[in-house]
Amino acid sequence: MRSVSNLLNAVDGVAKAEVSLDKQCAVVDYDAAKLNQDQLKHSIHEVGYEVAG
Repeated sequence: MRSVSNLLNAVDGVAKAEVSLDKQCAVVDYDAAKLNQDQLKHSIHEVGYEVAG
C-alpha cells in the first residue's frame, strides 16, 4: 500500500501534502483549478484509507 503522503504529493495540482497517521489528519495545498476535494478523497480511498468529512 502506497503511503498517503506519497500518493497526494504525486497528484497533479497538489503543491504540498503533509500527512500524520498518528493525528489522523492531512494538510494539502492544491490548485483548485486543477482538482477538487472529491478528487483528493477518491485518491485516498484508492489506496485503502478512509476520509472523514
